[in-house]
Amino acid sequence: MKKIAQLVLPAFIIISLAGLVILVSLYYRTNSGKKEVILTEDKDIGVKIDDLNYSNTRDGRTVWKLKAKEATRFKSRESMVLNGIKLLFYAKDGGVFTMKARDGTYNESKKLLLAGGDVVVLSPEGFTLKTDSIRYETASGRITSKDPVSITTKSMDVQGVGFSVNIESGNMFIKHNVRAVIRDERFDG
Repeated sequence: MKKIAQLVLPAFIIISLAGLVILVSLYYRTNSGKKEVILTEDKDIGVKIDDLNYSNTRDGRTVWKLKAKEATRFKSRESMVLNGIKLLFYAKDGGVFTMKARDGTYNESKKLLLAGGDVVVLSPEGFTLKTDSIRYETASGRITSKDPVSITTKSMDVQGVGFSVNIESGNMFIKHNVRAVIRDERFDG
């Protein structure tokens, strides 16, 4: 009885493996010829670009550089649709501001960038501005928003609703409900 069990077990394993190989090969033979690939064309897409790098110069100096993970230009729209935005602003004094956002649009004829989704602007002086959306008029260098904004620096936190920034002059104006907390290192234990 022991000898029969010793012969049956290996025979069972071999037959099972052979059956599995047969089933797998039949599956791939019957399905390999039936794979159908359907390609559709979106007739409204004019151009689609991965890793967009776009810049603007004025009087021989770079004013801004726009980077996007993906940019799509539609035939029916004037604006380019952007995803994964990073925008560098170059001030006359040499400072570089960096803005990041999830998505937006850029209209070249109107010289207008609209960006939204977790917008963060970092300044060369070390302040961080956070808001939901911005409007950047590239011709004037003006950034505005109607959304709530929070600004954090080493020595203060500012919150408000709506703002306007002039990149060239560095002037910023928060429009409504301004609240500021100033930290004085002399009093921080």
